[in-house]
Amino acid sequence: MTTLHATTRHSVGRALPRRPMRPEWLLAAVAAGAVAVLVLWWRSTPSVVGADGWLTEAGRITGLLAGYGLAVLLGLMARIPALEHGVGSDRLARWHAMGGRYVIGLIAVHVLTIIWGYALADRVGIMNETATMVLSFPDMLKATTAVLLLLGVGLVSARAARRRLRYETWLYLHF
Repeated sequence: MTTLHATTRHSVGRALPRRPMRPEWLLAAVAAGAVAVLVLWWRSTPSVVGADGWLTEAGRITGLLAGYGLAVLLGLMARIPALEHGVGSDRLARWHAMGGRYVIGLIAVHVLTIIWGYALADRVGIMNETATMVLSFPDMLKATTAVLLLLGVGLVSARAARRRLRYETWLYLHF
């Protein structure tokens, strides 16, 4: 079985063989990035004490991983030639869909644990803390809007909803 390799031009005009990205390498790179995110969080976090601290730090971890996951999802669909030739656009699209579910879950857990942790620390109710955070913390209205938009994209991308939409409508909403 032979594999066609993409080529790149050398400075003197000769074509040099270039190996496409293998799926295992891409998955290893994504996993290494997630580990790096966790290591950076670990190194910059003091000791965690109490339920409020544990919830808040769980929210920070899930938020960091969700942000990293969003970057990965964009990279998967960025039409990078080495990825498309080596991994395949159909596999990248499947990974994007699967990863999207994880990212939406991470975002939901991030929001819930941060609000819950702050509410415990401030000794107030969840709804009170939510209103305080959204209305008085810097940039939280923007973040709330972004989360609602991402959750909306997740909802319209669910199989049941996607079947009811024309492809063009779904694509427009997804973008």
